[in-house]
Amino acid sequence: MVSLRHLPVAVGAIALAAGLCLRNWSSPKIFSGRSVWLGLAIGSICWGLSNLIFGYFDIFTKEIPFPTVADWTFVASYLFLAWGMAMSVMGRRLNLTLVQWFLVVSVSLVGLAIGAVVTLFPGSEASGAELDLLRLAVSAVYALVDVWMLIVATILLMAFSGGKAAQSWRLLAGAGIAMFIGDLGFNFAIKSPDYATGSWIEWFWVLAFSLFGMAAALEFDISARTTPRRRN
Repeated sequence: MVSLRHLPVAVGAIALAAGLCLRNWSSPKIFSGRSVWLGLAIGSICWGLSNLIFGYFDIFTKEIPFPTVADWTFVASYLFLAWGMAMSVMGRRLNLTLVQWFLVVSVSLVGLAIGAVVTLFPGSEASGAELDLLRLAVSAVYALVDVWMLIVATILLMAFSGGKAAQSWRLLAGAGIAMFIGDLGFNFAIKSPDYATGSWIEWFWVLAFSLFGMAAALEFDISARTTPRRRN
């Protein structure tokens, strides 16, 4: 049975996150880099559109075909989200210790292992070989992007513990971790024939986009209150 309990909250969180990220991108006052928020905004919009398309199939047709246009917009959304997260660390001085880099590598390997197990774990239904290969390729893209966002989240948590951008960066890190848990948990859960839309694992997506929006709002507020020093 399809549950719609999370749908209004999810739509609101995604729309708000996209709007706040677009506001940051359009503001010349943002000090952390507007490309970060452009990537997150486009990714949020694509993710929301894909979710609505899948929701239509799930609610009204009771069957989700594969592939659909939503699969490709989902792939685009993850690539834009990955780009936005990447821009948050690229070009910045990362003063990580050897132990911290070891932790980053360890998290990467663990994330890749979990992603591989979930992606390659056989489902309950079999389909044609070509569709299976395509489905595997799409799932692999999701898993790799999720691992990348987990890596960036780990770096953000360790590298930016102070400064005016630290709080918004921690929220971005939390969003990346929530996306990782939600995506891999969902990919594992849907392999069961008893899975129903609206399961608790999907709330991690709502949490992720809520954190994206909170990070955007916090950074906009900090940037607006920060005034440049004037020369005497």
